[in-house]
Amino acid sequence: MSKKRGGFGRASRVASTEHHLDTRLSALADGWPATLGAQFSEYRRALKSGTGPSIAIWGGSCDGPYWIELPEWVARDESVATPGGLQRLIRDMVWGQVCLFYAVRIEDDIFDGQLSRTSLALAPTLLMNESLRVFSSHFDRRSAFWEFYGKAIDSTLEGILRASELQRDPMAPAELLLQTYARVDSIFSIGSAGVCEKLGTGSIVPALCLFVGEIGKVAQVIDDFEDLDEDLADGRFNYVAKVLLDKSGSSMRDPGLLTKNLNTETQGAAMKDISARLHACLDVAGRAAGALELPAALDLIESYRGTIRQLSFTWVDSCRGIFGPR
Repeated sequence: MSKKRGGFGRASRVASTEHHLDTRLSALADGWPATLGAQFSEYRRALKSGTGPSIAIWGGSCDGPYWIELPEWVARDESVATPGGLQRLIRDMVWGQVCLFYAVRIEDDIFDGQLSRTSLALAPTLLMNESLRVFSSHFDRRSAFWEFYGKAIDSTLEGILRASELQRDPMAPAELLLQTYARVDSIFSIGSAGVCEKLGTGSIVPALCLFVGEIGKVAQVIDDFEDLDEDLADGRFNYVAKVLLDKSGSSMRDPGLLTKNLNTETQGAAMKDISARLHACLDVAGRAAGALELPAALDLIESYRGTIRQLSFTWVDSCRGIFGPR
């Protein structure tokens, strides 16, 4: 993301927030068994450095994950009936959101075979418990928040499983996989929905969820570009691979045949279609952000448009590195 498109100021705020969250995560892990705490710390370091599991941090950009800012974006009231006021509410909603992220992310990496025989298998339960603890400090058991919380988690977990099934099936439509990507990011609306529940602005939550889902589609497809060769080697047809299949013809349903027979014309046609589809997703996200009156969200959308344009320019050259010259 360029500085002009919401970069430096946003990057500084996100870095400050992430530092605060890292401190809390370290303190949380210090209370766990030593081996588990050490493995969790190493997992976080690997995730941030890019040496860990290959799937990118969901909802991330070069300035960090937008969803740690989203609760603040939707908080328009200067006062709220909760101990510590609005800022404590926002901090707690973000903290609960981050615990959920790591709980689901670790589960996903275990399911995907990227983590095995590790004490980290215990971490999701502990992280989920911490999420429940912090959200429970703001919402009693009768609150409508809990129904949303449960449905969002279910949607994310079901989305992860469904996306894996669709990627393993070369005949599954690309568009169906794209819609599933939106479900995977459902948990990223929980913290913001909590803020809305407290502020009495629950009517904006559907638009908020729409925004999160459309951004989730775009972020995951961008990740699919980066992971294309690795996914194909593993027999997985991500969204980019499925569009390439569509452009190549139905006879190339084997990853090896696909990589051997793609030509520059096919690659270019696929990029054109993918770019148009991602811009359409951002159009929907933009209408939702406009209705929510979230300028920062609109800046985020523009940064993603820039990333897509850059991919369009570099895609064919990138293909040469994956598939060889054609």
